[in-house]
Amino acid sequence: MTDNKTDDVRDARVDWVARLDAIVSVHEGDVPRYHTGKWRNAFPFEGFTELEERHMPHGHTGSIEDVIVKRVHSTSFILALPPDEWAEVEGEVRALIASEPALASRDVVTVPYVTRAVRATRFN
Repeated sequence: MTDNKTDDVRDARVDWVARLDAIVSVHEGDVPRYHTGKWRNAFPFEGFTELEERHMPHGHTGSIEDVIVKRVHSTSFILALPPDEWAEVEGEVRALIASEPALASRDVVTVPYVTRAVRATRFN
């Protein structure tokens, strides 16, 4: 038996993505997030192999509104913000977009992501 876990995270090796993540992460509180690595505390787990990991880069292409603004807003802890706090976050996101040459005045952009796949196999 193999247990698999995958997670898509924005690729923060890209400068503007790291700045976007900084805007979002301020609001995460104690919500479990992949990037904290706390999930690793459950391993190693008796009866399973060591974790195997693969990282697969890819992009999410679309309008800035869809792949950045609406995507940020759909994050659970951002969606739970009161309307005035969401307006502040949205303002920060739009300011980043306007100031970033890779994004400003673009109709279509690609947000870089990394799918991180992790698996452990049960010993027989």
